[in-house]
Amino acid sequence: LTKSLAFELGPRGIRVNAIAPGTVDTAMRRKSIENLPPAAQAELKAYVERSYPLGRIGRPDDLAGMAVYLASDEAAWTSGAIFAIDGGYTAG
Repeated sequence: LTKSLAFELGPRGIRVNAIAPGTVDTAMRRKSIENLPPAAQAELKAYVERSYPLGRIGRPDDLAGMAVYLASDEAAWTSGAIFAIDGGYTAG
């Protein structure tokens, strides 16, 4: 979808990019696991942290820099790209 829209909207000067986040520690994520037993929550957290080369769950501010960049004039020549902001998960 990102690439198709970039081709379709590019001639009108509209850039289309996507951020593909890994697991991010948000209120919605915390709510989704709050009913799990504490041991299961700890096991899930440990599993996720082992799965990411950077060794932790992402934070919302980990995504902010890319979002600001893509919205800026610095990204004027960037379109049709998908940026994995995932602590290295897709590298492995």
